[in-house]
Amino acid sequence: MTRRLLPCLPTLLLALCTPLHAADEPLDSTGQIKDDQYNKVLAGEWRSSEHRLRDPGRRPVETLRFFDLSPTQTVLEISPGDGWYSEILAPLLRGQGQYIVAFGGTDDAKQKAAAAELRSRFEKDPARYDAMRVIDFEGKAPKLGDAESVDLVVSFDDIHDWQASGSEAAMFSAAYKVLKPGGKLGVTAFRAAKDATLDQVKDTGYLPTDHVIGKAKDAGFVLATLEEMHANPQDTHDHPNGVWSLPPYLSGGSAEDKRQYEKIGEPDRMTLVFVKPSGPRP
Repeated sequence: MTRRLLPCLPTLLLALCTPLHAADEPLDSTGQIKDDQYNKVLAGEWRSSEHRLRDPGRRPVETLRFFDLSPTQTVLEISPGDGWYSEILAPLLRGQGQYIVAFGGTDDAKQKAAAAELRSRFEKDPARYDAMRVIDFEGKAPKLGDAESVDLVVSFDDIHDWQASGSEAAMFSAAYKVLKPGGKLGVTAFRAAKDATLDQVKDTGYLPTDHVIGKAKDAGFVLATLEEMHANPQDTHDHPNGVWSLPPYLSGGSAEDKRQYEKIGEPDRMTLVFVKPSGPRP
């Protein structure tokens, strides 16, 4: 009996002394997702080369850490566009958390076509997207899911569309309702020049910071913090096609114009986190 057990002792001791799935532990000592987890996803072959080129400007790791992303959360992204963040969030949350994308709120043909194309990509890549959920919402009366069912709502460069369509109040309210008490809303939005009014920046894509904060507060949110990670001091905010003159859009203008816009870089952005307070609204 002893001779049969002794050869197994090294293996048994190793199993007892080694943490299960140590290589797959997703969090570091601070409770943040580890760098190697992010790096693995950012280097994923499923990500388009165009999206990878924007990593330095969009700073996804810093942004998601600022939003306090955890791999066990239920995270809802509003209007995922061409899936830039879907390529990152779906793999990070797959298996432990839940990634939800919400399509809707637009009559724009290009945006509808982009949504249809992204849905098709999700269906064709189950290794990344089979565990995610897709929902649809109405722009004027949006519902983003069951009340208090989501830990984190994220919106990347969408708020100018809400403002243009007259649905800002409804969208912020819908985000508030779907979040759990203590849940967070993380947003990036194109930032207007200091002291610019909403009327002055109409149809440019830019929004005054105070305007965005005010709309969120009207819905019941509390501003937690504002970050400058997406600030671009080279952006003069006065381009003929607004934010769409700049990368990655480069809409309109001559080849020389576009070279100048590329030197400026992506539009100046604000990056904010709002919190849904615990307890009833005052």
